[in-house]
Amino acid sequence: MKQFAFRLQRLLDLRCREERELQQQLAAVDRARAGLLARLRDLEARRRGTRDLRRTALVGPLAMADLRMHAGVARQQDALASNLVDELARMEPTRRSLRSSLAKAMAARRAIERLRERAFERWKRDRQRHERRAEQDVVSQGAMA
Repeated sequence: MKQFAFRLQRLLDLRCREERELQQQLAAVDRARAGLLARLRDLEARRRGTRDLRRTALVGPLAMADLRMHAGVARQQDALASNLVDELARMEPTRRSLRSSLAKAMAARRAIERLRERAFERWKRDRQRHERRAEQDVVSQGAMA
């Protein structure tokens, strides 16, 4: 009997390819997001360090130039943190959209895979039925001879 051939195999391959592409796109967005989060964590650590440095500078005589410098650094860090948070926020709708598209693509692929499994089970039953008939024919021909 013929090998099992799923008539929707090309469609299943297409669904798998689409899912893989969406996974790659989502992974790229997630990598970019992770990079931004790492930069934000690094910035926060530097910010804490400069805050501690500012506190030690407030002991003893105050130098206005040092205070201005620390205030400028703090403003720069705040602006950079704000930019990073804005960039993360702009990235979120794309990420959400990709996740939704990926979930739909996975569901579409699984539906075709279930059809393939059913077709394979039907093919297997038919093959077994065919083999049993062939065996019965051989046995009945042997009994007639």
